[in-house]
Amino acid sequence: MRTALISVVVLAAAAQEPARPQFRSGVTVTRLEVTVLDKRTRTPITGLTADDFVIRVDGERQPVVSVSEVVVPAAAPDAAPALAEAADDVATNARQPSRLFVLILNDSGGGRAPFYGITGRAIAHQFIDRLGPDDRAAVIFVRDNRPAQDFTQDRTLLRRAIDRYDPGGGIPCALTVIRRTQEFLQAMLGYRRAIVFVSPVGIGECVDRDWYLQQIGLAARFAHVPVYAFSAHGLEAPRPDDLRPGNLLGNPFARYDGHVELMRTLAGLTEGRATVHTNAPADAVPAVFEELGSYYAVAYEHTYPLDGRLRRFEIEVTRPDAVVVSSRRLVEAPESPEAAVDARAPGAGRASGLMDALEAPLPSGDLPLRLSSLPLAVPGKREQAVALTLNLPPSTTAEDFRVQLLVFDGEGRRQLSSQTLDMAVPAGRGDRTDDGPEVALRLDLRAGRYNLRLVAERERDGLAGSVHATVVIPDFAREALSLSGVAISRSGGRPMAGFAELDALLPASPTAVRTFSPGDRVAAFLRVHQSTRRPPQPVVLETEVIDATGSVVSSATRMLSAGDFDAGAAADHRFELPLAQLGAGVYLLRFLATAGEARTQRDVRLEVR
Repeated sequence: MRTALISVVVLAAAAQEPARPQFRSGVTVTRLEVTVLDKRTRTPITGLTADDFVIRVDGERQPVVSVSEVVVPAAAPDAAPALAEAADDVATNARQPSRLFVLILNDSGGGRAPFYGITGRAIAHQFIDRLGPDDRAAVIFVRDNRPAQDFTQDRTLLRRAIDRYDPGGGIPCALTVIRRTQEFLQAMLGYRRAIVFVSPVGIGECVDRDWYLQQIGLAARFAHVPVYAFSAHGLEAPRPDDLRPGNLLGNPFARYDGHVELMRTLAGLTEGRATVHTNAPADAVPAVFEELGSYYAVAYEHTYPLDGRLRRFEIEVTRPDAVVVSSRRLVEAPESPEAAVDARAPGAGRASGLMDALEAPLPSGDLPLRLSSLPLAVPGKREQAVALTLNLPPSTTAEDFRVQLLVFDGEGRRQLSSQTLDMAVPAGRGDRTDDGPEVALRLDLRAGRYNLRLVAERERDGLAGSVHATVVIPDFAREALSLSGVAISRSGGRPMAGFAELDALLPASPTAVRTFSPGDRVAAFLRVHQSTRRPPQPVVLETEVIDATGSVVSSATRMLSAGDFDAGAAADHRFELPLAQLGAGVYLLRFLATAGEARTQRDVRLEVR
């Protein structure tokens, strides 16, 4: 049995969110998030001020210090599909997420009716369609988590996990996974968080069902993590056998009724929403995003003693037909003012350093980082190579860094390796100091999917940052057709430490920079591979530059003969980017290879300023 694990390391407080209110110095305040919905439509009520909120703790009114309305950016509906769906080959910690979603796809119980899988995948894909530019999501399963995906903004990786959803069979209880996910998200301070639970009939065999529901409800009283429960079962007409008198007495639909009751209970306990009794549950997804699209950051001053006691918390809005969804219903007063850090940015006051960054379950932005990872074949070896390029903050002086790299399996469950390197990065030279120096690293791993976590600490001031990446290494010798990662190189880039590690793999120095000027000389390099176990075929390699509207603004086609792949050799391909011909904007560089019925592609996002 495989159980779900959301993140690859220890939980800790996370990063800042937008529009955080400012508080008066010297006042001990507590901050909380409040969603105010219309009672009839469950749509957000906007435009409220501090005068509209009333907060009581143990019946005693508390002074409201500050109210700030936060509107979460929505998905850009006009983005070209090619750009919206393209995997990002550079991971960064520059943008912190505004919302975190965990999609739990229940593959335990419910039978193997194809409708369940089709409907469940449609619900999950609709969520991915609606993700905003700063949202992150994870996909986990109840029974088999081999295709699970950790938190990412990469829609391609999320969809790849969703497409593996295959409900039916299995013993594990879905409530245990929901409870563990709830615990994880409640520790993620400073984020809007939600669980999306998609399930056909049945949740597996839950011996302690009532106990788990009690724990889920109790936890929801301390921190608001709503569960949006979606039934993938759909409406079902009775069959002739169901109408026989004996079956009617036994209630042939009891299992379905129990399923609906459970979905509504989960939503009700956590102040979420249940979507049941419909053959088109995916149509309800936009309403969920509207409900989570805005909220209020509210701060109040304590008038009760900080003695560590648990107290009853109440909040209301002086508006008719308003439903208030608070981030807590019980508060525990800390025993000292120093412990009441809710009003500060998460992580405020903590010493920056390598261990702090390692503990964070999401990328940390104390030290801005960018990381590119490209898989490369190593002929005759069982392990292939991953060329990593770490882009560090700009500096005109030499800097010393300590870098730690952790490698986990594709589920994020098992740490495979760890290495710590001390690096001396030379001072920048020339005019291009805005992109920062770069460091090259090499990993040797077998074909498969891996989660990487890299943490860097600057010795001069102790600032640290972490960045996460998912890398998929093809089995170059076995797959009918595959492409290496794309190495982007730029003439006149910043000095690179450790490039000797990649000397035998690449003819040029790869950069993690993806924003260029029209005058830059930038080239892309990749290798085309065919299986060494069968005769090679001719390959058509198409190269396209696609703009933000989805139009192809530059293209080239190259024919590779079977002779280019004699003795298992790979065919090298180099493409000079026509930056001088491109206007300012975002572009997608796409390589598409075709050999017979086999097709594969690589995408790289670029920006011209």
